Amino acid sequence: MKKISVVLTGILVATCILAACSKSNTNPLDGTSWNLQEYRDTSGELVSPAQGAVVTALFQAEVVSGIAACNNYSGEYSVDKNDLSFGPTATSKKLCVEPGIMELETAYLNALTQVKTFKQTGGTLEMFSDRGDSLLVFKPAGQ
Repeated sequence: MKKISVVLTGILVATCILAACSKSNTNPLDGTSWNLQEYRDTSGELVSPAQGAVVTALFQAEVVSGIAACNNYSGEYSVDKNDLSFGPTATSKKLCVEPGIMELETAYLNALTQVKTFKQTGGTLEMFSDRGDSLLVFKPAGQ
């Protein structure tokens, strides 16, 4: 009986160790930082942000934060293989008067709510709607 208990304990410990090892970082976005290169505007076209406009996304654990053209934002997100979803975002409340900045911010924050999947290839992060339409295209920050 004691021998069976020792064997079962060994199996249990090995299983726990293997489970912990298999849960290594399965979130490929964690710890990455991106700059928006293209977004889908209100007319449905994929366009580049206006010259000088900055939209960033920093992924840390299950939180995304950055600059949404004018205001700072943050919110939760989740990744499951290629599925990506964003929870509600909190933003600061500045008003920017530069032409197109507030429209870009609104389009960006709305696009986050529509993201269903993503693809990370080479130096590009692309986010898609449930219909497979490209919504947001990013390049790594600093490039």
